[in-house]
Amino acid sequence: MAWIDRLERFSIFFQGGVRRSLLYFIGICLLLAWPVQYLGQAAAMLVGRIRLEPGPAVVLPNFANLDYEIGQTRIARLGNGEQDVYLEVDNRPNQDFGLSPWVYELQLRDPQGQVINRQTYSSYLLPGETKYVVTRDPSGRASEMTLTELDTTRVVDYNPQANPFQKLPEVRVSNSQITPQNQNQIQLSALLTNRDRLEIQTVDVTYVLRDQNREIVGIGEGRFNGFIPEETREFVATHPTPETGAVRFLEVIWSTDYLRDGNIRFNR
Repeated sequence: MAWIDRLERFSIFFQGGVRRSLLYFIGICLLLAWPVQYLGQAAAMLVGRIRLEPGPAVVLPNFANLDYEIGQTRIARLGNGEQDVYLEVDNRPNQDFGLSPWVYELQLRDPQGQVINRQTYSSYLLPGETKYVVTRDPSGRASEMTLTELDTTRVVDYNPQANPFQKLPEVRVSNSQITPQNQNQIQLSALLTNRDRLEIQTVDVTYVLRDQNREIVGIGEGRFNGFIPEETREFVATHPTPETGAVRFLEVIWSTDYLRDGNIRFNR
């Protein structure tokens, strides 16, 4: 029959090695065509599912509004009728960012909510720092202090690996002393020693006066400039005598704005 003759001729044609290999190749391709098509469809379904199913949102930090905690207003009454008004600012939630300059307005209000004093300050807030914000109320009438950050504040990235000056140098505080001057005034002093190889252009000092129960009865600030390595500097300040009486403990806290360019440098 004609179809048997064609089949014999087809078989004879593919008896050669190359032709037989070609025949095997075509057969293998036909056998693999269906699994490859199935896997391709499955992959397309998986990719489509990944694209369509929403994942968790990635929230980037808002650099324009650095979150920090502002504590309640505290008041230390003084023997001369004035008041030390202060609050505590906690920047520990922000370990990688600080503010320099940190520009803010302080408002003092009386018990009726009326503003009795308003003043703008330019300071700094270091990464992970907790610090006191302090002002004096000469009227003795303030019962509340509010802190409002202004738009000229700048957020600074904290990266000590890239900038070796972004750190607090090693400074030792010693020999803190309280000396009554008269009935209305005391003198306080402490020695600060720069034990680092870095020169500090501006050193800020906060002093805290405590009674026998370690309650704060007075608080103030000071500053000095040009603190070179291995130097020991005496910090001295006068303060009105607290209304409650004797001061038993003196705490001296130093700081410097290492986020500000040029404030810390190698001594030449």
